[in-house]
Amino acid sequence: MVSSLLKAIGIHGDGPPTHKGEVYDRIHAELPRLGEDRVEHLAAFAGLLARAAFGDMEISEPEERAMEASLRDRAGLDERDASLVAHIAKNAAEALGGVEDYLLTRAFNESATPEDKEVLLDCMYTVAAADGTVTIAEDDEIKQVGSALMVAHARVMDIRAKHREQLEILRDLPS
Repeated sequence: MVSSLLKAIGIHGDGPPTHKGEVYDRIHAELPRLGEDRVEHLAAFAGLLARAAFGDMEISEPEERAMEASLRDRAGLDERDASLVAHIAKNAAEALGGVEDYLLTRAFNESATPEDKEVLLDCMYTVAAADGTVTIAEDDEIKQVGSALMVAHARVMDIRAKHREQLEILRDLPS
């Protein structure tokens, strides 16, 4: 029984899981011309942006627009593809509630350079801040992703500091 359950989610006991997740599957179905490796990287990037935005259990319109902008400006997609990929990632985050986070993190870890990881974390803070506030829950999600991506804590804090004005946790501190 356990063996069949593991096989159903892509774990065969002879290597890493083969299932790449809902975000990958949907993007690949819509944009097969990008190729599997590019789609896997984009799915991880977009899915992790959505994870940051959904840290407070909702993705606002400004956060979705910031996801689109990050996908255009930092991931090199055109307007139409960025909108499509952001929408897919948003829907998956809302529907799955983090069930595939480990797939996204693992895929990004495998394909990203240290610089790519820092760009992603900066984009995650930008997306979370798009509605005016990086909530404590969103901040925690981003820090967890930084840790999972093996980015040094000091680097995560440097990136976080650029978004200090939007951090909910720091707003109530006396000046």
